[in-house]
Amino acid sequence: MEYSVEDLNGFDDQERIDDATQCGYKKGGKAIRFEAVLKRVQPNPNGQWMTLCAPTDPFFASIPLESLKREGVIIYANPAGKELDPEKDGPFRFFIPDAAKCGTEAQDECLNVKHLREISFSSEKGRDTRPEDTEDHRKLHQK
Repeated sequence: MEYSVEDLNGFDDQERIDDATQCGYKKGGKAIRFEAVLKRVQPNPNGQWMTLCAPTDPFFASIPLESLKREGVIIYANPAGKELDPEKDGPFRFFIPDAAKCGTEAQDECLNVKHLREISFSSEKGRDTRPEDTEDHRKLHQK
């Protein structure tokens, strides 16, 4: 399935977050609860893993679906309601409130994926290009 900003604006009020600072996203903007997207997409029951894909970076992060489905949000518009800037973080950004420091836990800040274009579901862990050591994390975040 594909979603546009207009599609996400059409979600129910309780599924949308009109001010993303309420969930800890400092830049503000509009967001949709990831759980609301899952209700519509309905991944195959074997799809226990989700992979977040930002092919322009290229960056991939794969994590068990269960660990994020209630916490994750997708930032889809800036505070003025316009599409996210593709040069900075668009078209979408996956965000986890209260994520752990990078490299410390599976659910870390590296799952706050900017330039998000695709989320796939699989029965096994998918492609994951997140850095594995502290120095590589530091280099990634300096970009």
